[in-house]
Amino acid sequence: SSEAQRSESEQETRLETTTPQPALPAKTNVHNGKFVFPPSPRWYEALESLPVANVTHPSEHTLETLMSRASSLLDKDVSVYASTSQSTGASSSDAAFLSRVLSSGTLSDRLSALTLMVQASPVHNMRALEGLKALAMKKGGKGEGLKGVRAIVDWWIGGGAPERKLRYFRDQPLLHERRTDAHLVVWYFEDWLKKFFFSILQVLESLLMDQLPYIRMQAMAFIAQLLTNKPEQEQNLLRLLVNKLGDSEKSIASKASYHLHRLLQAHPNMKSVVVRDISALVLKAPFHGAPQSSGAKKLSTSNTQSGTTNTNARYYSILTCNQIVLSSKTQAEKDVALKLIDIYFELFRDILGESGSGKHDDNENTALDSHDGKGREERRKMKIRENVKLKGKERVPQNSANGVVDGTDSSSSAESKLISAILTGINRALPFAGTDSAKLDEHMDTLFRITHEASFNVSIQSLMLIQRVSETKTSVHARYFRTLYASLQDHRLATSSKQAMYLNLLFKSLKMDNNNARVKAFVKR
Repeated sequence: SSEAQRSESEQETRLETTTPQPALPAKTNVHNGKFVFPPSPRWYEALESLPVANVTHPSEHTLETLMSRASSLLDKDVSVYASTSQSTGASSSDAAFLSRVLSSGTLSDRLSALTLMVQASPVHNMRALEGLKALAMKKGGKGEGLKGVRAIVDWWIGGGAPERKLRYFRDQPLLHERRTDAHLVVWYFEDWLKKFFFSILQVLESLLMDQLPYIRMQAMAFIAQLLTNKPEQEQNLLRLLVNKLGDSEKSIASKASYHLHRLLQAHPNMKSVVVRDISALVLKAPFHGAPQSSGAKKLSTSNTQSGTTNTNARYYSILTCNQIVLSSKTQAEKDVALKLIDIYFELFRDILGESGSGKHDDNENTALDSHDGKGREERRKMKIRENVKLKGKERVPQNSANGVVDGTDSSSSAESKLISAILTGINRALPFAGTDSAKLDEHMDTLFRITHEASFNVSIQSLMLIQRVSETKTSVHARYFRTLYASLQDHRLATSSKQAMYLNLLFKSLKMDNNNARVKAFVKR
Protein backbone atom coordinates (compact mmCIF):
# COMPACT_ATOMS: atom_id res chain seq x y z
CA SER A 1 0.00 0.00 0.00
CA SER A 2 2.90 2.35 0.74
CA GLU A 3 4.34 1.65 -2.73
CA ALA A 4 0.95 2.38 -4.33
CA GLN A 5 0.73 5.71 -2.46
CA ARG A 6 4.30 6.54 -3.55
CA SER A 7 3.47 5.81 -7.21
CA GLU A 8 0.33 7.97 -7.05
CA SER A 9 2.27 10.89 -5.59
CA GLU A 10 4.92 10.52 -8.29
CA GLN A 11 2.23 10.57 -10.98
CA GLU A 12 0.72 13.79 -9.49
CA THR A 13 4.16 15.37 -9.41
CA ARG A 14 4.73 14.52 -13.08
CA LEU A 15 1.33 16.00 -14.00
CA GLU A 16 2.09 19.23 -12.14
CA THR A 17 5.43 19.63 -13.89
CA THR A 18 4.18 18.80 -17.40
CA THR A 19 0.81 20.69 -17.35
CA PRO A 20 1.17 24.52 -17.32
CA GLN A 21 -0.91 26.29 -14.71
CA PRO A 22 -3.28 28.92 -16.25
CA ALA A 23 -2.94 32.49 -15.06
CA LEU A 24 -6.72 32.87 -14.81
CA PRO A 25 -8.52 33.10 -11.49
CA ALA A 26 -9.56 29.73 -10.15
CA LYS A 27 -13.27 30.51 -10.51
CA THR A 28 -13.02 30.71 -14.31
CA ASN A 29 -12.11 27.04 -14.73
CA VAL A 30 -14.10 25.47 -11.91
CA HIS A 31 -17.53 25.42 -13.62
CA ASN A 32 -16.67 23.81 -16.92
CA GLY A 33 -13.22 22.95 -18.17
CA LYS A 34 -14.44 22.80 -21.78
CA PHE A 35 -14.82 26.56 -22.06
CA VAL A 36 -11.97 28.93 -22.74
CA PHE A 37 -14.19 31.71 -21.44
CA PRO A 38 -16.93 30.52 -19.06
CA PRO A 39 -20.54 31.64 -19.64
CA SER A 40 -21.33 34.75 -17.60
CA PRO A 41 -24.03 37.45 -17.76
CA ARG A 42 -21.49 40.09 -16.69
CA TRP A 43 -18.74 39.18 -19.10
CA TYR A 44 -16.63 42.21 -18.17
CA GLU A 45 -16.25 41.01 -14.55
CA ALA A 46 -15.42 37.36 -15.20
CA LEU A 47 -11.69 37.81 -15.67
CA GLU A 48 -8.84 39.61 -14.01
CA SER A 49 -8.58 43.10 -15.48
CA LEU A 50 -5.20 43.96 -16.89
CA PRO A 51 -3.81 47.52 -16.86
CA VAL A 52 -4.36 49.41 -20.11
CA ALA A 53 -2.20 52.44 -19.31
CA ASN A 54 0.90 52.80 -21.50
CA VAL A 55 -0.13 49.87 -23.67
CA THR A 56 2.48 48.67 -26.16
CA HIS A 57 0.72 48.08 -29.46
CA PRO A 58 1.76 44.98 -31.42
CA SER A 59 2.67 44.99 -35.08
CA GLU A 60 0.01 44.55 -37.73
CA HIS A 61 1.01 40.95 -38.35
CA THR A 62 0.88 40.10 -34.64
CA LEU A 63 -2.45 41.88 -34.30
CA GLU A 64 -3.97 39.89 -37.17
CA THR A 65 -2.61 36.65 -35.72
CA LEU A 66 -4.01 37.31 -32.26
CA MET A 67 -7.35 38.40 -33.67
CA SER A 68 -7.61 35.26 -35.79
CA ARG A 69 -6.77 33.12 -32.78
CA ALA A 70 -9.36 34.91 -30.65
CA SER A 71 -12.00 34.40 -33.35
CA SER A 72 -11.32 30.67 -33.59
CA LEU A 73 -11.34 30.28 -29.80
CA LEU A 74 -14.66 32.10 -29.58
CA ASP A 75 -16.16 29.94 -32.34
CA LYS A 76 -15.16 26.79 -30.43
CA ASP A 77 -16.63 28.20 -27.22
CA VAL A 78 -19.90 29.01 -28.99
CA SER A 79 -20.08 25.46 -30.36
CA VAL A 80 -19.47 23.99 -26.91
CA TYR A 81 -22.03 26.35 -25.40
CA ALA A 82 -24.67 25.39 -27.97
CA SER A 83 -24.21 21.68 -27.15
CA THR A 84 -24.61 22.13 -23.40
CA SER A 85 -27.73 22.66 -21.33
CA GLN A 86 -26.51 26.13 -20.26
CA SER A 87 -27.50 27.64 -23.61
CA THR A 88 -31.19 26.71 -23.54
CA GLY A 89 -32.17 25.60 -20.10
CA ALA A 90 -32.11 22.61 -17.81
CA SER A 91 -33.50 20.00 -20.21
CA SER A 92 -33.84 19.07 -23.86
CA SER A 93 -37.54 19.96 -23.77
CA ASP A 94 -36.60 23.56 -22.98
CA ALA A 95 -34.25 23.56 -25.96
CA ALA A 96 -36.96 22.25 -28.27
CA PHE A 97 -39.44 24.83 -26.99
CA LEU A 98 -36.97 27.66 -27.46
CA SER A 99 -36.14 26.52 -31.00
CA ARG A 100 -39.85 26.37 -31.84
CA VAL A 101 -40.42 29.88 -30.47
CA LEU A 102 -37.54 31.33 -32.46
CA SER A 103 -38.73 29.75 -35.70
CA SER A 104 -42.51 30.22 -35.54
CA GLY A 105 -43.34 32.33 -32.49
CA THR A 106 -44.86 35.78 -32.37
CA LEU A 107 -42.74 38.91 -32.32
CA SER A 108 -43.06 39.31 -28.56
CA ASP A 109 -42.17 35.64 -27.99
CA ARG A 110 -39.09 35.87 -30.20
CA LEU A 111 -38.00 39.05 -28.42
CA SER A 112 -38.37 37.37 -25.06
CA ALA A 113 -36.47 34.26 -26.18
CA LEU A 114 -33.61 36.24 -27.70
CA THR A 115 -33.40 38.48 -24.65
CA LEU A 116 -33.17 35.47 -22.33
CA MET A 117 -30.38 33.99 -24.43
CA VAL A 118 -28.43 37.25 -24.41
CA GLN A 119 -28.87 37.73 -20.68
CA ALA A 120 -27.55 34.20 -19.99
CA SER A 121 -24.21 34.77 -21.73
CA PRO A 122 -23.72 37.64 -24.21
CA VAL A 123 -20.31 36.35 -25.33
CA HIS A 124 -21.75 33.05 -26.49
CA ASN A 125 -24.95 34.54 -27.97
CA MET A 126 -23.71 37.03 -30.52
CA ARG A 127 -26.20 35.60 -33.02
CA ALA A 128 -29.01 36.38 -30.59
CA LEU A 129 -27.83 39.99 -30.43
CA GLU A 130 -27.82 40.10 -34.22
CA GLY A 131 -31.37 38.73 -34.13
CA LEU A 132 -32.44 41.55 -31.81
CA LYS A 133 -30.82 44.05 -34.14
CA ALA A 134 -32.70 42.56 -37.12
CA LEU A 135 -35.97 42.98 -35.22
CA ALA A 136 -34.98 46.55 -34.31
CA MET A 137 -34.44 47.36 -37.97
CA LYS A 138 -37.85 46.00 -38.89
CA LYS A 139 -40.17 48.79 -39.98
CA GLY A 140 -43.90 48.65 -39.33
CA GLY A 141 -46.87 50.88 -38.77
CA LYS A 142 -47.14 50.01 -35.09
CA GLY A 143 -43.49 50.46 -34.20
CA GLU A 144 -42.29 46.85 -34.23
CA GLY A 145 -38.74 48.14 -34.52
CA LEU A 146 -39.11 50.03 -31.25
CA LYS A 147 -39.66 46.76 -29.39
CA GLY A 148 -36.36 45.40 -30.62
CA VAL A 149 -34.56 48.62 -29.72
CA ARG A 150 -36.19 48.63 -26.29
CA ALA A 151 -34.97 45.07 -25.62
CA ILE A 152 -31.39 46.00 -26.56
CA VAL A 153 -31.46 49.22 -24.53
CA ASP A 154 -32.88 47.49 -21.46
CA TRP A 155 -30.18 44.81 -21.64
CA TRP A 156 -27.45 47.39 -22.24
CA ILE A 157 -28.25 49.63 -19.27
CA GLY A 158 -29.29 46.69 -17.07
CA GLY A 159 -25.79 45.23 -16.90
CA GLY A 160 -24.96 44.26 -20.46
CA ALA A 161 -22.22 46.89 -20.75
CA PRO A 162 -19.57 48.00 -18.24
CA GLU A 163 -19.44 51.40 -16.57
CA ARG A 164 -16.73 52.52 -18.95
CA LYS A 165 -16.24 53.00 -22.65
CA LEU A 166 -15.63 49.85 -24.66
CA ARG A 167 -12.23 49.33 -26.25
CA TYR A 168 -11.22 48.04 -29.63
CA PHE A 169 -9.18 44.86 -29.81
CA ARG A 170 -6.05 46.75 -30.86
CA ASP A 171 -6.27 49.00 -27.76
CA GLN A 172 -6.13 46.09 -25.29
CA PRO A 173 -2.93 45.04 -23.50
CA LEU A 174 -2.32 42.22 -25.97
CA LEU A 175 1.36 41.84 -25.06
CA HIS A 176 0.81 41.74 -21.29
CA GLU A 177 2.58 38.89 -19.53
CA ARG A 178 -0.60 37.76 -17.72
CA ARG A 179 -2.71 37.72 -20.88
CA THR A 180 -4.51 34.40 -21.49
CA ASP A 181 -6.68 32.88 -24.19
CA ALA A 182 -9.73 33.82 -22.16
CA HIS A 183 -8.66 37.45 -22.33
CA LEU A 184 -8.34 37.19 -26.09
CA VAL A 185 -11.89 35.82 -26.34
CA VAL A 186 -13.47 38.52 -24.20
CA TRP A 187 -11.48 41.29 -25.92
CA TYR A 188 -12.57 40.03 -29.31
CA PHE A 189 -16.19 40.11 -28.12
CA GLU A 190 -15.73 43.62 -26.72
CA ASP A 191 -14.41 44.81 -30.08
CA TRP A 192 -17.42 43.25 -31.82
CA LEU A 193 -19.83 44.71 -29.24
CA LYS A 194 -18.43 48.22 -29.70
CA LYS A 195 -19.10 48.03 -33.44
CA PHE A 196 -22.50 46.45 -32.79
CA PHE A 197 -23.54 49.31 -30.51
CA PHE A 198 -22.54 51.86 -33.14
CA SER A 199 -24.83 50.11 -35.61
CA ILE A 200 -27.64 50.40 -33.04
CA LEU A 201 -27.01 54.15 -32.94
CA GLN A 202 -27.52 54.22 -36.69
CA VAL A 203 -30.86 52.48 -36.19
CA LEU A 204 -31.82 55.05 -33.56
CA GLU A 205 -30.80 57.87 -35.87
CA SER A 206 -33.11 56.55 -38.58
CA LEU A 207 -35.94 56.31 -36.04
CA LEU A 208 -35.37 59.93 -35.09
CA MET A 209 -36.17 60.86 -38.70
CA ASP A 210 -39.43 58.90 -38.77
CA GLN A 211 -42.55 60.71 -39.93
CA LEU A 212 -44.55 59.66 -36.86
CA PRO A 213 -43.93 61.92 -33.84
CA TYR A 214 -44.50 58.99 -31.47
CA ILE A 215 -41.63 57.02 -33.02
CA ARG A 216 -39.31 60.02 -32.77
CA MET A 217 -40.33 60.61 -29.16
CA GLN A 218 -39.61 57.01 -28.15
CA ALA A 219 -36.27 56.93 -29.98
CA MET A 220 -35.28 60.14 -28.22
CA ALA A 221 -36.19 58.59 -24.85
CA PHE A 222 -33.95 55.58 -25.60
CA ILE A 223 -31.06 57.89 -26.48
CA ALA A 224 -31.53 59.81 -23.24
CA GLN A 225 -31.47 56.56 -21.23
CA LEU A 226 -28.29 55.36 -22.91
CA LEU A 227 -26.61 58.73 -22.47
CA THR A 228 -27.52 58.96 -18.80
CA ASN A 229 -26.57 55.42 -17.78
CA LYS A 230 -23.57 54.41 -19.91
CA PRO A 231 -20.62 56.38 -21.30
CA GLU A 232 -20.30 54.45 -24.56
CA GLN A 233 -20.67 56.68 -27.66
CA GLU A 234 -21.76 59.59 -25.45
CA GLN A 235 -20.59 62.20 -27.95
CA ASN A 236 -22.73 60.80 -30.77
CA LEU A 237 -25.67 60.24 -28.43
CA LEU A 238 -25.48 63.81 -27.18
CA ARG A 239 -25.32 65.14 -30.73
CA LEU A 240 -28.45 63.19 -31.68
CA LEU A 241 -30.31 64.45 -28.62
CA VAL A 242 -29.28 68.09 -29.06
CA ASN A 243 -30.29 68.05 -32.72
CA LYS A 244 -33.86 67.23 -31.71
CA LEU A 245 -34.12 70.72 -30.22
CA GLY A 246 -34.75 71.77 -33.80
CA ASP A 247 -37.52 69.25 -34.44
CA SER A 248 -40.53 70.58 -36.34
CA GLU A 249 -42.85 69.31 -33.57
CA LYS A 250 -42.69 71.67 -30.62
CA SER A 251 -43.59 68.88 -28.18
CA ILE A 252 -40.55 66.85 -29.29
CA ALA A 253 -38.24 69.87 -29.07
CA SER A 254 -39.56 70.58 -25.59
CA LYS A 255 -39.04 66.94 -24.58
CA ALA A 256 -35.47 67.07 -25.87
CA SER A 257 -34.85 70.06 -23.60
CA TYR A 258 -36.34 68.10 -20.70
CA HIS A 259 -34.04 65.13 -21.36
CA LEU A 260 -30.99 67.40 -21.47
CA HIS A 261 -31.87 68.91 -18.10
CA ARG A 262 -32.32 65.45 -16.61
CA LEU A 263 -28.93 64.50 -18.01
CA LEU A 264 -27.29 67.52 -16.35
CA GLN A 265 -28.96 66.64 -13.05
CA ALA A 266 -27.41 63.18 -13.19
CA HIS A 267 -24.03 64.38 -14.57
CA PRO A 268 -23.38 68.04 -13.64
CA ASN A 269 -19.84 67.87 -15.04
CA MET A 270 -21.25 67.58 -18.56
CA LYS A 271 -22.45 71.20 -18.60
CA SER A 272 -19.59 72.47 -20.72
CA VAL A 273 -20.01 69.63 -23.24
CA VAL A 274 -23.78 70.17 -23.51
CA VAL A 275 -23.34 73.94 -23.92
CA ARG A 276 -20.73 73.37 -26.61
CA ASP A 277 -23.04 71.12 -28.63
CA ILE A 278 -26.00 73.48 -28.23
CA SER A 279 -23.78 76.35 -29.36
CA ALA A 280 -22.86 74.39 -32.49
CA LEU A 281 -26.56 73.88 -33.23
CA VAL A 282 -27.64 77.47 -32.57
CA LEU A 283 -24.75 79.25 -34.27
CA LYS A 284 -24.20 76.97 -37.27
CA ALA A 285 -26.23 79.24 -39.59
CA PRO A 286 -23.99 81.79 -41.37
CA PHE A 287 -24.11 85.35 -40.04
CA HIS A 288 -24.77 88.43 -42.14
CA GLY A 289 -21.65 89.85 -43.65
CA ALA A 290 -19.61 86.70 -43.09
CA PRO A 291 -17.96 85.04 -46.07
CA GLN A 292 -19.84 81.90 -47.01
CA SER A 293 -18.37 78.74 -48.43
CA SER A 294 -20.25 76.42 -50.73
CA GLY A 295 -21.39 74.38 -47.73
CA ALA A 296 -22.62 77.52 -46.00
CA LYS A 297 -24.62 78.48 -49.09
CA LYS A 298 -26.27 75.12 -49.12
CA LEU A 299 -27.10 75.45 -45.44
CA SER A 300 -28.44 78.94 -45.98
CA THR A 301 -30.78 77.67 -48.70
CA SER A 302 -31.99 74.98 -46.36
CA ASN A 303 -32.60 77.55 -43.67
CA THR A 304 -34.64 79.66 -46.05
CA GLN A 305 -36.86 76.73 -46.83
CA SER A 306 -37.36 75.77 -43.20
CA GLY A 307 -37.24 79.04 -41.31
CA THR A 308 -39.77 77.82 -38.77
CA THR A 309 -37.58 74.87 -37.84
CA ASN A 310 -34.55 77.13 -37.38
CA THR A 311 -36.61 79.45 -35.20
CA ASN A 312 -37.70 76.48 -33.08
CA ALA A 313 -34.12 75.26 -32.81
CA ARG A 314 -32.90 78.63 -31.59
CA TYR A 315 -35.79 79.17 -29.22
CA TYR A 316 -35.68 75.77 -27.52
CA SER A 317 -31.89 75.81 -27.44
CA ILE A 318 -31.91 79.13 -25.60
CA LEU A 319 -34.65 77.90 -23.26
CA THR A 320 -32.48 74.90 -22.48
CA CYS A 321 -29.45 77.09 -21.83
CA ASN A 322 -31.20 79.62 -19.61
CA GLN A 323 -32.55 76.82 -17.40
CA ILE A 324 -29.12 75.29 -16.70
CA VAL A 325 -28.29 75.48 -12.99
CA LEU A 326 -25.03 77.40 -12.65
CA SER A 327 -22.59 77.90 -9.82
CA SER A 328 -19.53 79.98 -9.09
CA LYS A 329 -17.74 77.43 -6.90
CA THR A 330 -15.26 76.34 -9.55
CA GLN A 331 -13.57 77.98 -12.50
CA ALA A 332 -15.18 75.44 -14.82
CA GLU A 333 -18.63 76.66 -13.75
CA LYS A 334 -17.60 80.26 -14.36
CA ASP A 335 -16.33 79.32 -17.80
CA VAL A 336 -19.71 77.76 -18.59
CA ALA A 337 -21.46 80.99 -17.59
CA LEU A 338 -19.10 83.04 -19.75
CA LYS A 339 -19.66 80.68 -22.67
CA LEU A 340 -23.42 81.06 -22.29
CA ILE A 341 -23.14 84.85 -22.29
CA ASP A 342 -21.05 84.70 -25.46
CA ILE A 343 -23.73 82.55 -27.11
CA TYR A 344 -26.50 84.94 -26.07
CA PHE A 345 -24.79 88.04 -27.43
CA GLU A 346 -23.71 86.25 -30.59
CA LEU A 347 -27.36 85.46 -31.19
CA PHE A 348 -28.25 89.08 -30.45
CA ARG A 349 -25.91 90.29 -33.15
CA ASP A 350 -27.25 87.70 -35.55
CA ILE A 351 -30.90 88.64 -34.91
CA LEU A 352 -30.28 92.37 -35.15
CA GLY A 353 -28.26 91.80 -38.32
CA GLU A 354 -31.14 89.82 -39.85
CA SER A 355 -33.57 92.65 -39.15
CA GLY A 356 -31.49 94.81 -41.50
CA SER A 357 -33.22 98.12 -40.90
CA GLY A 358 -31.49 99.00 -37.69
CA LYS A 359 -28.10 98.08 -39.11
CA HIS A 360 -28.66 100.26 -42.18
CA ASP A 361 -29.69 103.23 -40.09
CA ASP A 362 -26.65 102.88 -37.89
CA ASN A 363 -24.28 102.81 -40.85
CA GLU A 364 -26.02 105.80 -42.42
CA ASN A 365 -26.04 107.96 -39.33
CA THR A 366 -22.86 106.93 -37.54
CA ALA A 367 -21.56 110.48 -37.67
CA LEU A 368 -24.65 111.73 -35.83
CA ASP A 369 -24.19 109.37 -32.88
CA SER A 370 -22.30 110.44 -29.82
CA HIS A 371 -20.90 108.11 -27.21
CA ASP A 372 -23.99 108.42 -25.01
CA GLY A 373 -26.38 107.58 -27.86
CA LYS A 374 -28.06 110.99 -28.06
CA GLY A 375 -28.26 111.04 -31.87
CA ARG A 376 -29.74 107.58 -31.97
CA GLU A 377 -32.38 108.61 -29.42
CA GLU A 378 -33.40 111.59 -31.54
CA ARG A 379 -33.88 109.33 -34.56
CA ARG A 380 -35.92 106.97 -32.44
CA LYS A 381 -38.29 109.79 -31.47
CA MET A 382 -38.71 110.65 -35.14
CA LYS A 383 -39.61 107.04 -35.92
CA ILE A 384 -42.20 107.03 -33.14
CA ARG A 385 -43.84 110.18 -34.52
CA GLU A 386 -43.90 108.67 -38.01
CA ASN A 387 -45.51 105.50 -36.71
CA VAL A 388 -48.21 107.51 -34.98
CA LYS A 389 -48.99 109.34 -38.24
CA LEU A 390 -49.10 106.09 -40.20
CA LYS A 391 -51.32 104.35 -37.68
CA GLY A 392 -54.32 102.84 -39.43
CA LYS A 393 -52.80 103.28 -42.93
CA GLU A 394 -49.59 101.58 -43.99
CA ARG A 395 -49.39 99.52 -40.81
CA VAL A 396 -52.64 97.74 -41.68
CA PRO A 397 -51.90 94.53 -43.68
CA GLN A 398 -53.01 94.90 -47.28
CA ASN A 399 -54.48 91.40 -47.46
CA SER A 400 -56.53 91.68 -44.27
CA ALA A 401 -59.69 92.50 -46.18
CA ASN A 402 -59.43 89.19 -48.02
CA GLY A 403 -58.93 87.24 -44.80
CA VAL A 404 -55.19 86.74 -45.36
CA VAL A 405 -53.01 87.40 -42.33
CA ASP A 406 -49.60 88.97 -42.82
CA GLY A 407 -46.75 86.90 -41.41
CA THR A 408 -44.83 89.93 -40.16
CA ASP A 409 -46.62 89.99 -36.80
CA SER A 410 -46.01 86.30 -36.15
CA SER A 411 -42.34 86.54 -37.07
CA SER A 412 -41.84 89.64 -34.91
CA SER A 413 -43.63 87.89 -32.05
CA ALA A 414 -41.32 84.86 -32.38
CA GLU A 415 -38.31 87.18 -32.46
CA SER A 416 -39.52 88.98 -29.33
CA LYS A 417 -39.94 85.65 -27.53
CA LEU A 418 -36.44 84.64 -28.54
CA ILE A 419 -34.90 87.94 -27.41
CA SER A 420 -36.83 87.70 -24.14
CA ALA A 421 -35.46 84.18 -23.55
CA ILE A 422 -31.93 85.39 -24.34
CA LEU A 423 -32.22 88.28 -21.89
CA THR A 424 -33.51 85.90 -19.23
CA GLY A 425 -30.46 83.72 -19.80
CA ILE A 426 -28.10 86.69 -19.55
CA ASN A 427 -29.70 87.79 -16.30
CA ARG A 428 -29.23 84.32 -14.85
CA ALA A 429 -25.68 83.77 -16.09
CA LEU A 430 -24.34 87.22 -15.30
CA PRO A 431 -23.93 86.79 -11.51
CA PHE A 432 -21.85 83.65 -12.04
CA ALA A 433 -19.69 85.04 -14.85
CA GLY A 434 -18.88 88.31 -13.08
CA THR A 435 -19.62 91.82 -14.37
CA ASP A 436 -15.98 92.86 -14.31
CA SER A 437 -15.01 90.74 -17.30
CA ALA A 438 -13.65 92.48 -20.35
CA LYS A 439 -15.99 90.52 -22.61
CA LEU A 440 -19.05 92.16 -21.06
CA ASP A 441 -17.85 95.61 -22.12
CA GLU A 442 -17.91 94.47 -25.73
CA HIS A 443 -21.60 93.54 -25.42
CA MET A 444 -22.94 96.76 -23.89
CA ASP A 445 -23.49 98.42 -27.28
CA THR A 446 -25.62 95.44 -28.29
CA LEU A 447 -27.78 95.82 -25.19
CA PHE A 448 -28.34 99.52 -25.80
CA ARG A 449 -29.19 98.80 -29.39
CA ILE A 450 -31.88 96.37 -28.26
CA THR A 451 -33.50 99.05 -26.10
CA HIS A 452 -33.95 101.21 -29.21
CA GLU A 453 -34.96 98.63 -31.81
CA ALA A 454 -36.83 95.82 -30.03
CA SER A 455 -40.38 95.75 -28.72
CA PHE A 456 -41.11 97.69 -25.55
CA ASN A 457 -41.39 94.60 -23.32
CA VAL A 458 -38.04 93.36 -24.57
CA SER A 459 -36.58 96.85 -24.10
CA ILE A 460 -37.63 96.72 -20.45
CA GLN A 461 -35.75 93.45 -19.96
CA SER A 462 -32.70 94.90 -21.65
CA LEU A 463 -32.86 97.97 -19.42
CA MET A 464 -33.08 95.74 -16.35
CA LEU A 465 -29.94 93.94 -17.45
CA ILE A 466 -28.10 97.21 -18.07
CA GLN A 467 -29.22 98.46 -14.66
CA ARG A 468 -27.73 95.41 -13.01
CA VAL A 469 -24.43 95.97 -14.81
CA SER A 470 -24.45 99.68 -13.98
CA GLU A 471 -24.50 98.87 -10.24
CA THR A 472 -20.83 97.88 -10.52
CA LYS A 473 -19.84 99.78 -13.68
CA THR A 474 -20.30 103.51 -13.28
CA SER A 475 -19.05 104.13 -16.82
CA VAL A 476 -22.48 103.26 -18.26
CA HIS A 477 -24.49 105.41 -15.80
CA ALA A 478 -24.97 108.43 -18.05
CA ARG A 479 -25.94 106.39 -21.09
CA TYR A 480 -28.31 104.18 -19.10
CA PHE A 481 -30.15 107.04 -17.41
CA ARG A 482 -30.48 108.91 -20.72
CA THR A 483 -32.11 105.82 -22.30
CA LEU A 484 -34.37 105.28 -19.28
CA TYR A 485 -35.33 108.97 -19.26
CA ALA A 486 -36.37 108.80 -22.93
CA SER A 487 -38.42 105.64 -22.36
CA LEU A 488 -40.77 107.54 -20.02
CA GLN A 489 -42.34 109.22 -23.06
CA ASP A 490 -42.66 106.05 -25.13
CA HIS A 491 -46.28 105.72 -26.31
CA ARG A 492 -46.09 101.92 -25.93
CA LEU A 493 -45.78 102.23 -22.15
CA ALA A 494 -49.52 102.88 -21.82
CA THR A 495 -50.43 99.51 -23.36
CA SER A 496 -47.49 97.44 -22.13
CA SER A 497 -48.14 94.28 -20.12
CA LYS A 498 -45.02 94.88 -18.02
CA GLN A 499 -45.89 98.23 -16.45
CA ALA A 500 -45.24 96.94 -12.93
CA MET A 501 -41.82 95.64 -14.00
CA TYR A 502 -41.04 99.00 -15.61
CA LEU A 503 -42.06 101.03 -12.54
CA ASN A 504 -40.05 98.72 -10.33
CA LEU A 505 -37.01 99.27 -12.55
CA LEU A 506 -37.57 103.03 -12.45
CA PHE A 507 -37.83 103.02 -8.66
CA LYS A 508 -34.64 100.97 -8.20
CA SER A 509 -32.77 103.18 -10.64
CA LEU A 510 -33.76 106.39 -8.85
CA LYS A 511 -32.81 104.92 -5.49
CA MET A 512 -29.29 104.09 -6.63
CA ASP A 513 -28.74 107.45 -8.39
CA ASN A 514 -26.72 109.98 -6.37
CA ASN A 515 -27.34 112.82 -8.83
CA ASN A 516 -30.20 114.80 -7.20
CA ALA A 517 -30.74 117.01 -10.25
CA ARG A 518 -31.23 113.96 -12.45
CA VAL A 519 -33.63 112.39 -9.96
CA LYS A 520 -35.69 115.60 -9.95
CA ALA A 521 -35.78 115.57 -13.74
CA PHE A 522 -37.12 112.00 -13.68
CA VAL A 523 -39.80 112.89 -11.13
CA LYS A 524 -40.83 115.93 -13.17
CA ARG A 525 -41.21 113.87 -16.36
